[in-house]
Amino acid sequence: MATQTTRLQLTKPDYDETADIAVINENMNRIDSAIADIQDTVSTHGSQITALNTSVSTIQGSYVTKVKGNAETTYRTGQVNLTPANIGAAAASHSHSYLPLAGGTLTGQLKGTSAVMSGNVSTGQRITLGNGTTAEIYATTPSRTGSVLIAGGGLKSAGDENGTAVRLGAGGLTLVGGGEYAYTRYDLADLADSTEALYLGADGNVYIETNGNTIASRKTFTFGTGGTFNSPSTITQNGTAVSLSGHKHAAGDINSGTLALARGGTGASLSAAPSIITDLASTSGASPFAAKPRPGITGILPQAHGGTGAATVSANRVLAGPGSGSAAAPTWRTLGVPDLPSSFVTTVNNLGNNVNAIGKVLSKVGTSQTVASDSIFHSLASLNIGAGVYIIIVGFYCAGNATGYRDFTFSKTSVQGQVDNDRLASRCFNPGGSHPVYDHIVLPIDVSSTTTYYVWARQNSGSDLTMSASIRAVQIKS
Repeated sequence: MATQTTRLQLTKPDYDETADIAVINENMNRIDSAIADIQDTVSTHGSQITALNTSVSTIQGSYVTKVKGNAETTYRTGQVNLTPANIGAAAASHSHSYLPLAGGTLTGQLKGTSAVMSGNVSTGQRITLGNGTTAEIYATTPSRTGSVLIAGGGLKSAGDENGTAVRLGAGGLTLVGGGEYAYTRYDLADLADSTEALYLGADGNVYIETNGNTIASRKTFTFGTGGTFNSPSTITQNGTAVSLSGHKHAAGDINSGTLALARGGTGASLSAAPSIITDLASTSGASPFAAKPRPGITGILPQAHGGTGAATVSANRVLAGPGSGSAAAPTWRTLGVPDLPSSFVTTVNNLGNNVNAIGKVLSKVGTSQTVASDSIFHSLASLNIGAGVYIIIVGFYCAGNATGYRDFTFSKTSVQGQVDNDRLASRCFNPGGSHPVYDHIVLPIDVSSTTTYYVWARQNSGSDLTMSASIRAVQIKS
């Protein structure tokens, strides 16, 4: 009874069945269809495969292969240990008569036209800046990492308390804070460095005081942590006193008139309960707000308001976030390899490996042998074939024989006595006089693991004959 292969479901006739051309043609059609599917897939994803191969080549070309210190003359490989001497540096035990880079005590004055420090500068005394005119502390780069920060003991003029000016400011954003405010508020990163604004803040209350020349009579304005404000005296507006203390209205106090839009009201008396406007593009119909028309929306609705931000979009574009990196606003763009699921990329890689295997030809031509008329199988050729789907072509030759039958068999057994029980295909020729035989067998095979296949031959009577065979395997699927 015929069976089928596990991958392409190719029909394999049993040994006692007659070969059917229709079955062979159906097997060939299945093989042709499988090859076409592979070609189509390669054509569709060829650019991704090329991009992945290019990335792998780039990574392989960036390895460090050799190492040489500046004081060395030759490169070294393997596990290399670089010492100070290798790079031209002095040994760790060397010493200098001058102040070391770390530690030590400076006993004199440090003088110069300029100095650049990469770390912190600390002193138990004061640091005096300037040349008697203007002293400045500033950042060399206009960025968040180069911002000026004055903390701890603060900044004080070198003059007396009565006349020398101290200026604290920045060409852009200026933050003055108590506690952790100046740090934490700045780290929110919602303020541009170029913003010419002044922020005052603190972890606790913020106090602004006046009349400080008579400190006991100072006036303190307090901004509380709960959003309250306290003034030491009456607040005036355009010269007129404004009373804030205890000024409030109960909800029941507003019992007539209309509340203006600027005060959070509707600006009109309501004759009915407000309704929900569902058609944003419509300008028809009465509004529940004093006969105002419904606000129609025309044009392009931006993404920030739930729209696409575009009336038309070029072909093959999708509205999506960035393909990699941090989150950002979506844009109309083409899809790339980073947008694809990792499982799909793995499948494409495997497909590329299959493509590399397709079309590989394995071949073995046996040597001519003299086969006796003893009805015993003789091995003419063998071929080792790895896993995959192949088209096998077995070619054979035999000299003429006027009396005996000649039998050629393709099998995967190496045991002479098992050939009849483990044959995959065979061809038998009747006595043919002095005419030699040239013929071949073509069949598909599905190899699950590496296997050696053999061509056997025998004859049952007549004179000894010269016979030879060859095996060729063309891979069509890995």
